[in-house]
Amino acid sequence: MKNVFLFLCSMMCFSSCSLDFDSDANIRPESECVVISACLQPDSLITIRLYANVIDGNKSKVVPLDGARVILKENDGILYDGVSDTVLCLNAYPKVGERYLLEVIHPDYPAVTAETRIPQAIHCDVSTEDDGLHNLSHFIFSETDVPLWITVMAIFSDKMPLQYGELYTNNLSVDNVNRNEGGGNLMHDKVGSGYHDSFLRIKGKLLSKETELFIYPMLSRSIIWENFMGREIRLIAASKEYDQYCKSYYQLISAPVNSDLASILYQPVNVYSNIEHGMGLFAGKNEVSYFIE
Repeated sequence: MKNVFLFLCSMMCFSSCSLDFDSDANIRPESECVVISACLQPDSLITIRLYANVIDGNKSKVVPLDGARVILKENDGILYDGVSDTVLCLNAYPKVGERYLLEVIHPDYPAVTAETRIPQAIHCDVSTEDDGLHNLSHFIFSETDVPLWITVMAIFSDKMPLQYGELYTNNLSVDNVNRNEGGGNLMHDKVGSGYHDSFLRIKGKLLSKETELFIYPMLSRSIIWENFMGREIRLIAASKEYDQYCKSYYQLISAPVNSDLASILYQPVNVYSNIEHGMGLFAGKNEVSYFIE
């Protein structure tokens, strides 16, 4: 489950017309409300998905929301003010460094508000050794408070990219939220034997131009390597909202499910949301990719 943590906003953009949440899930609100799903990035048109959380007995059902008034501002200027269907797509791209404010009004639910910002991109030099070890160095960034998320994808000519589920590194700047000490399939003199599930997260204040990050990616399941083209390393500069949502979502899906000591001591985690009086996420990110054949 954890190794398919594709946090590139896919888990917050609902892929079906309705979702049923178990009544005990931490992401279930206690009342009916508007649900927002939007991740703004500079290379994609602004797209906002609107839903409603409807209480049906002891379950919550998320259904498409039509007829809502949407007001979207870029700083103090209005980008959109009108009535929208469940998917609002504007012929406009988010701008780096700008702040976006969203308000959604519907007669059947409390009005919701949210805001986010598009961070500056983070760049680095990438080199690869003969054994497949990647070295990320000479990081270039202009904002010191922006968290960095890193994923590695296997790229094929005839199918969707696959995310590497085990990222081996022993850099102390990397968050231990998804760290597994030992038990992996590798022992390397530069990265050790501990790995991170699916992603690496580095707090902005721990990233420096002198940071040197060795990564050895491994897939956590066997696949057919036919038509394999190479690897893609993705550096995601995360807004505060994107960062907190992804981290809390990972902690939720990683919750212990057995009755062992870890389960007894585990403290439930609520998935982060920045939607005032509602549910979901309105976030920004800025992604840079490096392809290695």
